[in-house]
Amino acid sequence: MTKELNDQRFRDHEYFYCPNGHGLAYTSPSEADRLRTQLAQEQHNREQVEAARTELANQRDHLERRVAAQRGVVTRVRNRAKNGMCPCCKRHLPELHRHMQTEHPEFQATEGFEA
Repeated sequence: MTKELNDQRFRDHEYFYCPNGHGLAYTSPSEADRLRTQLAQEQHNREQVEAARTELANQRDHLERRVAAQRGVVTRVRNRAKNGMCPCCKRHLPELHRHMQTEHPEFQATEGFEA
């Protein structure tokens, strides 16, 4: 058997025959097969990491939007309370308005909600 044919059979795992007619084949993976498998695994791992990164970025964006919306709600409730509006029944209470102006003037001066 020539070296070229032997190398080819080692790469393609096809049968070859000995002089007595016995069919033989190389069954262990070649270096190229091993490298192809390793490359495929690395590509799969990279795709998994990229998908996880994208999912985390989407979750972060969603949470940032939720925080911004919650800040808007808190600001709206604070402004209503400053102006004497009950947050529960939405009635204007002159006593609450007067109380906020006289007893908590620093609350009137604050703009926005700082956590």
